Amino acid sequence: MDPFLSAGELTGQTIQLVHVDWQLCGRHSIKTRVQSDPSLGHTNEQHEVYDAFLTKIKQEDAAKVYKPPLILGMSAIIKVKKQLEPWSNKSDYGQCSEEINREIHNLTVLTDAGCQNTPRLIEWSIRRQTHSDTLPGGYIACLVMEKVPGKNLGEYDKMEISEQRRVQLAFLEAIWSFRKCQLLHWDPRLPNLIWDPNSGKCYIVDLEDAEHDTKMPAQDFSMDPWAQLMTWQLIREFDRPLVDIRHKEKFVEYWKEHMDQQ
Repeated sequence: MDPFLSAGELTGQTIQLVHVDWQLCGRHSIKTRVQSDPSLGHTNEQHEVYDAFLTKIKQEDAAKVYKPPLILGMSAIIKVKKQLEPWSNKSDYGQCSEEINREIHNLTVLTDAGCQNTPRLIEWSIRRQTHSDTLPGGYIACLVMEKVPGKNLGEYDKMEISEQRRVQLAFLEAIWSFRKCQLLHWDPRLPNLIWDPNSGKCYIVDLEDAEHDTKMPAQDFSMDPWAQLMTWQLIREFDRPLVDIRHKEKFVEYWKEHMDQQ
């Protein structure tokens, strides 16, 4: 039985993809989300997030096409998303949700652009569930992503002020790079930011709730550091004039000069 398509928790099992195998070594989270589609109706989708490491490279030449190349033992984050019930309008239809397609697309755009503030997409697979799984014929997706260093900012309010300011500056670098790739995040919460104090870098994660808008300019755009920091709950909200800054260096430098006013 392919563990990728087996029911129940997958910790300790091996997911077999086209060129490589990954062993799952611990589940971070599990949740269920309702997915909707104009023609298909709605369905429930289970999301699981695992730590994993690379155990087998089946074709050395194929592994070299990854940037950077895959190395045995390297760590990754794997999301497994599977359909739990048929679409309400087409019970025999196993087309995957728009959310899965959107997350794969967003990660691909950021990876291809070389964004340094989001996880790199390593590989992905969408299959049909087998007779031994939860919903035979339904979809199941596997997304393998770079495991970025650090921890999420769920306990940001407990940090020392000096550390919070380091986070704020790193975040402004990250959100500028994110916006330059024509992406907007519709779930701006502290748990969706990863902070690595060793490198001083901030990462934006959970890109299933982001939108790639090709109509937005990728070069000549402006952002307000106050608005971005407030939106992501990194500073408290208060009234102040709008600030429009068009260059990344000035964007970050402005905050260095004004962070004492927060």
